[in-house]
Amino acid sequence: MIAGSKSTAAGVLILTGLYCLIGPGSGYAQGRGAEPPAAPAPDPRLDALLTRWERETSQLHSMLAEVVCTRKYNSFTGQTEVLVGSARFMRPDLARIDLRSKDNPERYERYICTGTHIYRYVPEEKVIEVYPLPARRAHQLPDDGPLPFLFGMSAETAKKRYRLRISKEDEWYTYVEVTPLYERDMVEFTRARIVILNRPTAAIPKDMPRELYWIEPNRNEHKYDIQRIQMNAVAVQRTDFIKPNLPPGWTWRIVQPQEAPSGQRPSRAHSGPHTGSAPGQHSPSRP
Repeated sequence: MIAGSKSTAAGVLILTGLYCLIGPGSGYAQGRGAEPPAAPAPDPRLDALLTRWERETSQLHSMLAEVVCTRKYNSFTGQTEVLVGSARFMRPDLARIDLRSKDNPERYERYICTGTHIYRYVPEEKVIEVYPLPARRAHQLPDDGPLPFLFGMSAETAKKRYRLRISKEDEWYTYVEVTPLYERDMVEFTRARIVILNRPTAAIPKDMPRELYWIEPNRNEHKYDIQRIQMNAVAVQRTDFIKPNLPPGWTWRIVQPQEAPSGQRPSRAHSGPHTGSAPGQHSPSRP
């Protein structure tokens, strides 16, 4: 993953996972020596859902999502932070995330993926961090974090990389619990929940995510409440993803990427810490 502030860096990677525009045939490098975990019992409902995701997202050219991000930090104070903003994506490899603190509008976060680099704004230091993408990831969106399979990863690859389970269904939502199987993903999150719309609304199409929730190994919690999704959005332009100009008084900071070690083996029994609301315990607000 990107070095630096884990909570903010994870945000861009998770939202990038919302729309990983690299095509449904995208694979996952498990590393040498990796052994496939035992296959879970087939679940026709899960297979049907993954197949629909793969089919629907393969037709997307661009997307604009309005989001509310809530972070709960694992500290003595139990600090909670709420940010609002948007995520923009365009095939084949472009992404941009803009978030602003609800309580302090002067504090903001911005990430731009140009296909070869990720630019992260650090306003409090007047710095733009530059993360060159490794050669194997150039012209792909980053696939770190719990949810890249949502867009751009085939159904079969998703089932090999994660343990997926439908924990609850109702009229409006399907709740999918996600557990990482490989060490590369375990350093990013311990468990996650995706809430998928079963019926279309005026704001979000059917079978698209309504809420994303995950816990990091340090027990920080993240929830993305997706307010609106515009598929093939005209408002998304290629100029949204170009290398930024350096604001007056700011400086560049080059950060070399950290490569995942080879030989990563899957976990055959892994459960994350159970803090906060359990997946499926509370439904999102009705559309």
